Amino acid sequence: MTTLVPTTPRLAASGAELTALAERFCLRAFAAGAFFCGAAAVSALVMLPLRDSADPVTWSTPTVLLTALVAIAAFAVAWLPAPVYRALCRRPDLELVPVMLAAAMLAYPLRSELWWPSCALVMLVAQVAPLRRTWSYCAVVLITNLAAHALSGDLAESPAVSILGLWIGFGFWTTLTGLVVERIARHLLRVDVGQVGPPASTAALALELATWAAPNRAAQDADPEPAGSSHGVPAEAVTVVEATPFEAVEPRVPAVVPAPAPASNALADPTLKLTRRQLEVVALLADGHRYDEIAKCLSISRRQVQRHVTSAVERLGVHNANELVAIAVASGFVPPMS
Repeated sequence: MTTLVPTTPRLAASGAELTALAERFCLRAFAAGAFFCGAAAVSALVMLPLRDSADPVTWSTPTVLLTALVAIAAFAVAWLPAPVYRALCRRPDLELVPVMLAAAMLAYPLRSELWWPSCALVMLVAQVAPLRRTWSYCAVVLITNLAAHALSGDLAESPAVSILGLWIGFGFWTTLTGLVVERIARHLLRVDVGQVGPPASTAALALELATWAAPNRAAQDADPEPAGSSHGVPAEAVTVVEATPFEAVEPRVPAVVPAPAPASNALADPTLKLTRRQLEVVALLADGHRYDEIAKCLSISRRQVQRHVTSAVERLGVHNANELVAIAVASGFVPPMS
């Protein structure tokens, strides 16, 4: 049987290689963020004597000591980032630790002398937390700052432009950090999209999906699919395969597939709808890994894997994980299992 031939060699031989590439980048970005957090803390401490504080601020001030400890810890994390990064991925509740530290730094001193290391901490969290959760963390930190001003009776004396600048700065830098890391990681995961062109017809799609589904049916026994799903192959593809003998279909499959449509075409590239973590889960599913194995590879829980699969299924409008992986294989995102 003639198979689809890549127009250029694939850069990754499996979904695991794509996932490893993206995770390595995210880990390095996390280490860089930790180093930046430590540098911001040191800079704030050095500039502290030059700031015009509302109240006397000395080295014995609790938040100043806290900032010094954060600087030491941040440089240690930058040197050895993997344990902290994996712990934050596995347990999202640990994100509250840097958020609480950031809130304490912004609560006192009252003139936001420590706002930059506070923001750097939330920027670090933004690399592992979804954007909406990052915004909620920003709101908690900034509301804590307003509450501290109100309790001290200093709210009326604080310049409005200073408070407004905090809200704009926190929102901008944390959002920028989260989006940049997410977009680059997604680009690395989709590096092979376009190496294989889209099937030229429904018959070609049927052959492609049937070729993928056959060796993968046995790998799905741990997560059974609903009845009537035809092992993840779309209905029109099943109809073509059942109605047309492979001998009749084979001559119409080109040996070299034409170049794909532009990436802006959602039909030609459905992977654009998926987040970075969803792409990683799909890539590992395409390799035949089970949910527990995927959770271990990505340092997340099995429940998180299930949530990512459910969200990806909803975004692509398919019925189950089998159809999700079949579409990913047919689009050229990941290679079929050999």
